[in-house]
Amino acid sequence: MQPSVFGSFGTQPTDVLATEFFAFFHLSEVGRSELSGGMTSVAYRTVSPQFHDLIWIDVVSDGQGTARMALSIYGRFITNPLITVNARDIAKSFIQDGLATSEDRAKIMPIARDIYYRWVPGTEQGDRGSRNTDEYLGMLKQQIDLGKGITVFAGNDDDAPEMPEVYSRGYAVFIGERASFAAGLSRTQFSMRNEAADGERLLTIAFDRRT
Repeated sequence: MQPSVFGSFGTQPTDVLATEFFAFFHLSEVGRSELSGGMTSVAYRTVSPQFHDLIWIDVVSDGQGTARMALSIYGRFITNPLITVNARDIAKSFIQDGLATSEDRAKIMPIARDIYYRWVPGTEQGDRGSRNTDEYLGMLKQQIDLGKGITVFAGNDDDAPEMPEVYSRGYAVFIGERASFAAGLSRTQFSMRNEAADGERLLTIAFDRRT
């Protein structure tokens, strides 16, 4: 059986609605637009008020099915010590779920592991407990009161796998040190790109179907 073009995200634009990724991050449609060449783009955002304006997913389709899956993340989501763990979680999960084959995973999963386990520069102290405790607990209580899921890291640094001394080029893009990274995969083109939007950094991680 031939693997799905976009891994767990499937091959048709509506396939994403049945995924664990969309359910876990509480993603729902917020708009759609018609693009050139008969393509349609549907945007999804999380219903969580804390993260609603910080990330979104674009699913672009054509007559053959899904043509592009893209996650956009504002830089302040990645560098805020109070919520960087959530940015790392959703970026890692998006990359992991979009990989179609074992060969793709061997090529790209080192980036996902770097994103999930390495500390984003400037956030180490916040992640390790020096954050304002009252503010953090208030954030968690607000999420619970709203009936939303929360993401936490249990344990300590010893839980992380052994990491190479030199981090990946994709991780360098994630933390803003590098402008872009791209890699050809079995059925898609994987890319990460930093651009300026509304006066701040916007990171887009995308899978584009290869023709």
